[in-house]
Amino acid sequence: MTLKSIMIVKDSSLAENLSKKIKINNSIELLALTHKPMEMISRHHSTIDVVFFEVNDDGVSNLEKILQLSKQFKSIVLIFESQNHLMKTHDLSDIEFLFHPIFTWQFDLIIQKITKKIPSINLNKFMTKGDFMIMDIAKKKIIRCFYEEVTVIEIADKSLTIHSANQRPIESNLPLNKIQALLEPVGLFFRVHKSFIISRDYIDSIAGDFIKMNHYGKSIKMGPHYRKDFDKYLATILFK
Repeated sequence: MTLKSIMIVKDSSLAENLSKKIKINNSIELLALTHKPMEMISRHHSTIDVVFFEVNDDGVSNLEKILQLSKQFKSIVLIFESQNHLMKTHDLSDIEFLFHPIFTWQFDLIIQKITKKIPSINLNKFMTKGDFMIMDIAKKKIIRCFYEEVTVIEIADKSLTIHSANQRPIESNLPLNKIQALLEPVGLFFRVHKSFIISRDYIDSIAGDFIKMNHYGKSIKMGPHYRKDFDKYLATILFK
């Protein structure tokens, strides 16, 4: 098993040090290095196992957001300049941390710990890869759909349509509530309206109550009944 990681690091010497540690460790690889976390997180969200995040005098203000992000990823490693910067007021029991400078034996120990921990995590929460089969009533044949390619599911006049990034829309007579129940364990999809389910990976922008989706030609108005749950998710990834 090879862990996929990104680094959210500003300090160039720390980035170089950590990159070398990752390069010589066969259990982990680096997908990206950035100081713009939301850009990389949205791009690699479904493939990230480990997020390395530098916490210093400038970054402490973002620690609350990082603690919220810990719910979205399998593991987060906070990197502090020293033990004096360790935030005693926060619960870090579910988060790993290192101190700068990072020694190889310390890094390897953390990676071993993460590798052992990940199989025990509820896999349904991260089941973004996979597929399901559904009857296309328009084509009168069973079609394979991939979770990571589904963008929007909508229902109109009792006809359900599954929109995808890489194939034509699929028509089904399944009730929206039933397909919502089937997709909930995947962890990718949100009901945002009585007629719409969307994939978080294809959200382009949000303006007020309107959500613009990639690979979908119209804006979707969020229903007030679904706003609270969606806002809770949004709060975990939104940097202010």
